[in-house]
Amino acid sequence: MMIWSDMTLINRYQVVKSDTELFAAAIFGSRIYIAFDDQEAGSKYVVAHSGPVEKYTPEYVRIAGVYYRRSQYEFRVHIK
Repeated sequence: MMIWSDMTLINRYQVVKSDTELFAAAIFGSRIYIAFDDQEAGSKYVVAHSGPVEKYTPEYVRIAGVYYRRSQYEFRVHIK
């Protein structure tokens, strides 16, 4: 699994949190990047696996066939 630091997407992303935002991302087929806190390193990292929202529930978001817990991950869409 390849991981890169926040430096890659310097202030060029929007966090997608609400059901409405996830719905819009799913409808438009937006590529969503998954971020998580690395408390030992003191920063957030983005997992290289990304893709469109396939499904979401109040607890999980499925991207590229993998379920991510909404409370543990941050979902971002790149802003051009």
